[in-house]
Amino acid sequence: MYLLTGSGNLYSTVRDLLTWDQALYTETVLTQPTLHETYQHATLNDGNETAYGLGWRLGEVNGLRTIGHSGSINGFTTQLHRFIDQQYTVIVLVNNPRLFAGELAWQIREIYLSEQMK
Repeated sequence: MYLLTGSGNLYSTVRDLLTWDQALYTETVLTQPTLHETYQHATLNDGNETAYGLGWRLGEVNGLRTIGHSGSINGFTTQLHRFIDQQYTVIVLVNNPRLFAGELAWQIREIYLSEQMK
């Protein structure tokens, strides 16, 4: 079976990513102070903040704090968005070049979090 792997020969499944996500709500992998640090915007040498923390893209969607990351290569797209205050995560892996994981993730967020969004 042919497996397309990411950088460093990394590959994963939705179940793997969900296991990782759930572990981040406990101190199984990282302590809470360390995890909190990963959720802070990185500061550049010139003093400007970036949209990234330590490995996470940080933002807000309709008033809800989000932490996530996406990726794509050769027709494969991924999206992982964590709404940590709601303990809700959207994970989408797509292997169809006509579909975009980010758009599917947005639709899923709208369905499940519409009442909580501003």
